[in-house]
Amino acid sequence: MNLEFKKDILFRELKQDILSGVFPPGYRFPPELVFAKQKGVSFQTMRSALGMLCAGGLIARIPGKGTFVLDAAGRDRTATGEKKLLLLFPEYDGEPGRSPLFDRELMLSVMNEAYLRGYKMIPGDQRRDAENLLERFQNGEFCGVIWDRLLPGKRDLVTVLRDHGVPQILVNRRIEGIPSVSCDYSAALRQAGRFLRSIGHQEILLIDSLPNRDVFRQREQTLREIFLYDESRDMSDCILSLPPSEPSNWYRIAKAWKQKPEVTAMIVASCHYPALQKFVEEMQLAIPRELSVVIWGESDLFNRKSPQSYTILTEPRNAVGVKAVEQLFHILNGEKAVAEESISLDGELILRKGCALPRTTKGKD
Repeated sequence: MNLEFKKDILFRELKQDILSGVFPPGYRFPPELVFAKQKGVSFQTMRSALGMLCAGGLIARIPGKGTFVLDAAGRDRTATGEKKLLLLFPEYDGEPGRSPLFDRELMLSVMNEAYLRGYKMIPGDQRRDAENLLERFQNGEFCGVIWDRLLPGKRDLVTVLRDHGVPQILVNRRIEGIPSVSCDYSAALRQAGRFLRSIGHQEILLIDSLPNRDVFRQREQTLREIFLYDESRDMSDCILSLPPSEPSNWYRIAKAWKQKPEVTAMIVASCHYPALQKFVEEMQLAIPRELSVVIWGESDLFNRKSPQSYTILTEPRNAVGVKAVEQLFHILNGEKAVAEESISLDGELILRKGCALPRTTKGKD
């Protein structure tokens, strides 16, 4: 005997009403509890039937706004399997292979996780590919957006999309009311700093590109806590903030090194890897005998496949991508409480030969 569940019967009835025009494109269904009472079914039966309609591309659930009937174009796109998520980078030239390793890792993890859930990931550029996003979403062109390192000029657009119920996730940025997934930079720095302290290093130099004073203060406080520095100590001599890709950066590192002879270790942002290399060559330093080095982050110039033996502190871009997709799907499934969470992930410290006990200090045998 062929038994049919209530959810299947309700799904078939609602589908017929949509296709026949009883519920026209743009029609908003009543809240699920109210709709369930109107149809004489349980809340769970109603939710299951609506979930089947959503999976079939007949309706769209927009958190905070309601459940709407899609137009024919939106249905066709979903029916043919073209359910899309946008992944928008600060810069993207349309060629994945030319993207930096930092972007490629996130791109690959988002693409794989979306594929497992039946969606296609479309990468794009925040300046070039963020036009008419609200209209495109309402037309069913995509289901949600993941913003990587949101550009300041796009904050207003993101808040407008939020207010219209567009599912969005922020990576390494935060805006009230929008879930985010980030690397916990302070926790990552603690990993590297505590390791260096555990093998005897007491004075280190952090070399980074710090965008503003707030980030600088955060780094100062983290270093103070790691090495138990006194509150009266001026921490600015432990941090060297450099502009990216300046030819003279190696000289600035050398100058800081000479002014602080007690430094026996450095934590260096990967964007300054070329400057570090030139500094080591010019100063003829023995690594790690005279200086232990941790490279913070991976790039095309330096990564875990690099022949250089520096210890690596990585940002978990693969894990960030997986979590971003998971959060986006919590929103798409109406799990608002879960989706509003902001998640911070620790870094990964990969030990190599570039770190050792501080056997010597400058000026001493």
